[in-house]
Amino acid sequence: SGLWPFSVLDFDFEAKTQSDLFNKFYPAQVLETGHDIIFFWVIRMLLFWYEFTNQTPFKKVYFHGLIKDKHGKKMSKSLGNGIDPLDMIEKYSADALRLTVSVGNTPGNDLKFDEDNVMENKIFINKLWNATRFVYTNLFEKSTYTIDSYEILEKRILKNYENLMFHEKWILSRLRNISDTVNAGMEKFNFSEVGIELQNFTKNDFCDYYIEEFKITRETSKFGNDVIIYTINNILKLWHPYIPFVTEELWNKIGFEGKLIETQYSKVALQWDKEIEKDKQILIEVIREIRNLRAENNIMPSTPIQVELKVKKAKLELFSAEN
Repeated sequence: SGLWPFSVLDFDFEAKTQSDLFNKFYPAQVLETGHDIIFFWVIRMLLFWYEFTNQTPFKKVYFHGLIKDKHGKKMSKSLGNGIDPLDMIEKYSADALRLTVSVGNTPGNDLKFDEDNVMENKIFINKLWNATRFVYTNLFEKSTYTIDSYEILEKRILKNYENLMFHEKWILSRLRNISDTVNAGMEKFNFSEVGIELQNFTKNDFCDYYIEEFKITRETSKFGNDVIIYTINNILKLWHPYIPFVTEELWNKIGFEGKLIETQYSKVALQWDKEIEKDKQILIEVIREIRNLRAENNIMPSTPIQVELKVKKAKLELFSAEN
């Protein structure tokens, strides 16, 4: 294990100068490993590399917990409670497995592995696939939309920001919020917590609300196509470290330039508008309350009903016909 960096960086024990590969990647920024092999792996790497280079092989070490069975017991052949990752990949996909072991666990703690979680993550990935497919179908099969470069697209949205519809400003604000959150979490190695927040944003904000609003306003919005393609661009970037295979496939399917793995990570120039987010939450609560009233009175979702809202003068504009 300790010899691993020598082999992958083409280190030459006899040469006075090393290869470009070595000069570019040594020392590494971060070593990521389980806490159970500190003395079997990490310490040996440190000793070897200080001996031959007088430098540390890595600047930081990120120790994660162990993956145990769903009852919290260590997996072993004698107990017969081990999970073959290849079986999980065959059954649910590599991305679903990756997502299961990287999201939903407190950093540093051991992970209780449950196959049901892999299945749930497969369902979530399928939701992301369908959402991206919806964008592709509506922009490129139902209309003649042409993708500009990310820079041109962003400048056009910024230039016309005041002319965007309420829900478009809201999703861009939420996008800026989640992009900042995930970037900050990545820097702090807080992959699990920000992964959960990204999942909530994708499922709740983008899929359950924004896409439905896009359907209603598609014909009347001037910049709806720009906003949704800009949003899905950043969503795929944000998800790529967690689920690289499906996001790369979707990136190519949409027709974005280059490879996703080589693209700069998500950075949103649009503003984070707390007031719009607060106002949108009011609308969401009203919608939830109406749905609850329907359910309590056994009214079918397809049956039209009259609703009377008593609104404070300060919020009259929020309850416009458009919103």
